[in-house]
Amino acid sequence: DLDLHVIDPNGTEIWRDRINSYAPPAAGTPVDPNAAAAGGILDFDSNASCVIDGRRREDVVWKSTAPSGHFVARVDTYSMCGTAFANWKVEALLDGKSIGTATGYVTPTATELPHDLGAGVTALEFDLP
Repeated sequence: DLDLHVIDPNGTEIWRDRINSYAPPAAGTPVDPNAAAAGGILDFDSNASCVIDGRRREDVVWKSTAPSGHFVARVDTYSMCGTAFANWKVEALLDGKSIGTATGYVTPTATELPHDLGAGVTALEFDLP
């Protein structure tokens, strides 16, 4: 159960407990019904709670244009689900083309760390114009 965390240029962290970077407007401000779709969205929490789903993949995607600036992708080892190690790969795509890739592996000691905001190891950093 490895979890993807993506921090966008606004400092918003997208992960299993906050699956959308959309920030609702202040109270009393009209709500744009389409605004949430413009944020970065975590599509799926694969192997959550060691329920092995066969997918082994998590994506954060923007249906419209992602914001410009610096992004950080992190891998959080929530659980090893009984395995001795797990390999991971993080890839950033822009218009379907790879702009960065990182690979690594984790062992059970990584599960001992906190699993909230800022959790995991930095896997990849990249900038969008």
